[in-house]
Amino acid sequence: MKSKKTYHDEISVNVGRLEKCFNSIRSKPDDFTSLKEALNLIKIIGGTADMNGYKAISRISNGLIPVIEDLIENKISPKNEAVKLFNLSISYYRTITDQADSEANSLSVENILDAYKSINSGTPIDITEIYQKDILQGKTKTDYLMHSSGIDSRKKVEITLQKIDNAINKLNDIVLNQYQLKYKVDDILKTETGLSELSEKIDELSGDKKLNTQIKKELAVNIAALKDLRNSLSNKLSQSERDTFTLQQDILGFRMIPAALINPELQNLFNAETQKNKKDAVLKISGTSPSIDKFILQKLIGPLEAIIINSVTHGIEPPQERKRKNKPEKGTVEISYSETGGKIIITVRDDGCGIDFIRFKRLCMKIFPYESDEISAMTDDELIKYLFMQGITAGTADGFNSGSGQGLYNAYEGVQQVKGKISLRNTEPEGLEVTVTVPKSLTTVNGFFIRSAGEKFLIPSTFIDEIIYVNATEIIDLLTKHAVKVRNDIIPIFPLSGILKGSGSGSTDKMHVIIVNELGDKIGIIVDEILYHSSVIYKPMPKNVEKIKSLQGIVFDEEYNIVNILHIPEITHKLKAIRNIEFREKFSSANLRYKNILIVDDSELNRRIEKNIIVNLNVNIDEAYNGIDALSKIRDKHYDLIITDSKMPQMDGITFIENLRKENDYRITPVIVLASSNEEASDSRFRNLGVTHIFNKSYFNRDVLVETASNLLNSDNDE
Repeated sequence: MKSKKTYHDEISVNVGRLEKCFNSIRSKPDDFTSLKEALNLIKIIGGTADMNGYKAISRISNGLIPVIEDLIENKISPKNEAVKLFNLSISYYRTITDQADSEANSLSVENILDAYKSINSGTPIDITEIYQKDILQGKTKTDYLMHSSGIDSRKKVEITLQKIDNAINKLNDIVLNQYQLKYKVDDILKTETGLSELSEKIDELSGDKKLNTQIKKELAVNIAALKDLRNSLSNKLSQSERDTFTLQQDILGFRMIPAALINPELQNLFNAETQKNKKDAVLKISGTSPSIDKFILQKLIGPLEAIIINSVTHGIEPPQERKRKNKPEKGTVEISYSETGGKIIITVRDDGCGIDFIRFKRLCMKIFPYESDEISAMTDDELIKYLFMQGITAGTADGFNSGSGQGLYNAYEGVQQVKGKISLRNTEPEGLEVTVTVPKSLTTVNGFFIRSAGEKFLIPSTFIDEIIYVNATEIIDLLTKHAVKVRNDIIPIFPLSGILKGSGSGSTDKMHVIIVNELGDKIGIIVDEILYHSSVIYKPMPKNVEKIKSLQGIVFDEEYNIVNILHIPEITHKLKAIRNIEFREKFSSANLRYKNILIVDDSELNRRIEKNIIVNLNVNIDEAYNGIDALSKIRDKHYDLIITDSKMPQMDGITFIENLRKENDYRITPVIVLASSNEEASDSRFRNLGVTHIFNKSYFNRDVLVETASNLLNSDNDE
């Protein structure tokens, strides 16, 4: 365990490194390398501070991060004010660390935190005033040194679950309203762009030059006001989103209750079932009881009861039979709890007779004669799905449940309601183990963001066994399907884009494959790209689309974009229905990799025209309304070709390409420039940036543009 002095020293060393970065940024405000390095150091300083309770340092770091991010994205102007603020931040860091081990008065961090917010929103700040108030005077104490004799913050108070639910619902409404406000910001930008275009066309509408000049001046004033409004609203909204997310996470924690609360109910059921079936058995409960969302826990009572009933009724043998098998006369059913990666795992294990899969296979062949050939070739793991069908059991002579008619089907349905999964296996030497895996909370979901067919999705971690990367040469052709060998298993693989609208990159030299497991049935899902793992706020499907079986809900990603959650049981069913001929047709070597093109133009009409010209190339086409928007998009997705306008507001074509070339993945990506004039078309700066094709918008040939784009994409293939 590191000492407090060690953390103190680590912070001091990293503050020194950060100061060097800030000095570099002062001389070169557009140095993205130094900005990114500074961002990384601030996160390290904040993380180190969090680990040892230096709250003031942590708060400064959290306030600085959005400022650096906005500088990287060219959202802050003037930049020199931000650079001055960085130097002041170093003074705060040093003063706080110097006083960390003393009880002396120290500076407040509130003024500089307000300054961070102000510079993000474009509001003027007086850095000298902040310095005089805090660094020079230092009248107040930092929050981690303050000692209060008031109410103990550790005191517990009662609050009803209903009040917590109401608070969560209100917060959900706030999040949705914030999302709608983001669209309003986009509407302001469209109005701003429209006014700019109108200003350029004023001379065409009237011959009165004096009047035109006056109108243009008035338009310029209004455009500037709109821009200020949009920037201010956008920054305030971003801050509000961050605060809301933190508050939402805090409130969600209030709804978590110990899983052990249902133990007495399960014990009573177990006692009643053993007495009813004349079984001699004991129920054991092990593992540390994790906290779980109260809604999930309520829904789990029914499935766990069904599993316990199955163990007592069909698993645990009568005392005489157990004695004959040299088993203890008293049987055992054990419930164990564990928690990992945002998932709660509940295992019900008994030492009964287990499942006779040889006998059960024969029963299934009789019950489903039309599938007898397929069933005959199934492994034990593949047979498991029949145990979860309504009315089917391995514990009777005819294979039909003679009791409630529910059996493990009831458990499966209940677990599905809380977006979990259930599995079972025989244990050695005898016995059965049923495992239920559910999310810790239905209001949050852990999973991997992936991209397929040009869309972003989330696959819940609950269903994922592992992620592998497969070379095209490793694919096994089984005539009716493709497969891949994973250790000793042959696992069929299917392209997710095969059941989605749009084009995907079905086969590449290196394929991303997610192995999912549904009732013991493993398949590999091929996706275009695995983005990152995250824990995010879960939302039920909106009413108008809640009947779509392939989706189980929605989440917001880090930019508050709506992302659909895939319902893996249904996705598995649909993928397995894909005929191999369809796979071959769509993912043949001729279509080995679908290409992505980005069109950058501030005119929506121009973007539409350019898109219509190249749409027949069988490519995925995205649009950006200016250079800043384009830079944001290239960091989220790879583009094989970029077609950009030369003249755009906020960031013109040359500036955009200069920034593009600074990205490692885009140093040699082909770029086509559509220039507004012959003068721009001959600008040598485009050639110096690696642009090989420049067309004048006024009189270029459509066919030539298509042919040029096609050649550039194909040459990229050859490389």
